[in-house]
Amino acid sequence: MVFMTKNRARLGAAVALIGAGALALTACSSPAPEEPSSAATQGSGASGLDPYAPEQSTVNFMAWRTTSSAPLYLAEAEGIPEEYGIDFEVQYAENSPAAVSAVVGGTTDVGSASLWSVISAINEGIDLKIIGETFRHVTGSMFLETLPDSGIEELADLEGKKVGVVGLNAGHDLGIKNAFEEAGLDPSTIQFVNLGYGEMGQALQTGSIDAGTFTGPGLEQAREELGSVPVFDYVELIENFPATSYIVRGEWADANPNTVAAFQCSIAVRGAEIAREGGEEYEQNYIDAMAAGLEWDEAAVTGTTKIDHVTANDAAAQQIVPDLLFKNGLISEEMDIADYLIPLPETC
Repeated sequence: MVFMTKNRARLGAAVALIGAGALALTACSSPAPEEPSSAATQGSGASGLDPYAPEQSTVNFMAWRTTSSAPLYLAEAEGIPEEYGIDFEVQYAENSPAAVSAVVGGTTDVGSASLWSVISAINEGIDLKIIGETFRHVTGSMFLETLPDSGIEELADLEGKKVGVVGLNAGHDLGIKNAFEEAGLDPSTIQFVNLGYGEMGQALQTGSIDAGTFTGPGLEQAREELGSVPVFDYVELIENFPATSYIVRGEWADANPNTVAAFQCSIAVRGAEIAREGGEEYEQNYIDAMAAGLEWDEAAVTGTTKIDHVTANDAAAQQIVPDLLFKNGLISEEMDIADYLIPLPETC
């Protein structure tokens, strides 16, 4: 049986080419820490802004064809963007480097990308701002999977193996490399293969990879159709890890401060608040919005583990990323991520 998944939407516009070192990173997985309890963890709210008076009415937004886009679809279902005078033209990212490239090149206004990618780009001198957190993974939401006869049962068994990840020098492979180094193993013995989520199953089935990264409906399908088994849950690699964040060009943010605030209020705050309703359980409005937005059926949505849609732009939580990159020699200087955050508006 050939492993099949629903086709992913391809990027609607060509992405700009920028320094290779700046575009080396993508999403990683982590357990979901508690929601920040005060504005002190996020920085003071942005003042003097009017999210109801955006400088531009249409915002180009590069999201993901995954449940991480729930705040977008739920906000649209409730008519929230219209309240702030904006609407969205949505493209879908293949990986975080593509999202960063699209933001930098101006083919999208706002992108959702992993902090690995964003911080690498900032380290190369690219002017990016983080305007909100997208989500944090929870236990059970993303796994490294293999076939039962692969001989891979634990992290150390990946030595000499081909491992499928979404983006090279990215969150997935950097998490594994960091865990290898912590265990006294040599990460250079692993051959990482860059694949889209929709390509992992067939690559695993044909032997192009020995293990691969799976999430969402693809994870359930791999287990049902291929009999795949987990090597580890990605949240085991790095504790309290923020997965992705919303980003914009600094120049665009300076020219459109109210538009940034309108996006933050619509998606990063109110959309995320709706997505958080029901806690770990899916509510029907969530299922309906995701099924319509992603063109999945209800079973595909409910077959996933609900991720943590945070309503924050938390410097303390996100600081772990530049710290790890500096520790592993992937950025040249220590970085205070708070310098690159635009706080959420005080009122939405």
